[in-house]
Amino acid sequence: MVDQHHQNKGIGRRAMLLALDEIRRTDGLEEIEICYNPNNPVARSFYSSFGFVEVGMDEDGDDMLAIIKI
Repeated sequence: MVDQHHQNKGIGRRAMLLALDEIRRTDGLEEIEICYNPNNPVARSFYSSFGFVEVGMDEDGDDMLAIIKI
């Protein structure tokens, strides 16, 4: 999360790119899964811009699950 005073400066995007790059270095992974509030269009847009695809709600029905293939 990025403090509201520092949003829209590319900090979150850069952090996500670094995290994805690091995660992709893990041997044997086939996909990365994230979850977010389905009522948050900013989160939906943010994650989809990296290639995450929604696959449905989590087992509790609270959060949207999205995956990206490695």
